[in-house]
Amino acid sequence: MTTLKTIIVLKRDPADMTISRTLDPDTGLKLFVEKNYFNPHLLVHNPFKTRIRKRYVQELLSRTTVYQVNTSGTPIETQKMIRSLVGVQQSG
Repeated sequence: MTTLKTIIVLKRDPADMTISRTLDPDTGLKLFVEKNYFNPHLLVHNPFKTRIRKRYVQELLSRTTVYQVNTSGTPIETQKMIRSLVGVQQSG
């Protein structure tokens, strides 16, 4: 059994100088809804399924810490930022 504590949403926007930011549950939910839950393969779009998805993600985001990380830097910079957000030490 795994307990999810942190969600990291990646974006790539060289014009945005913010490398990472914390999202409150409402902002996170809005982002998930706008981006179609980051799933281009959702086949059923009706009020029932929309309500289920929204309720699930809302509950998930309320129980976790959500970060948005801008990946426009180098891969090493991005990995370093992600590791610092989740409290993992950089190896090597």
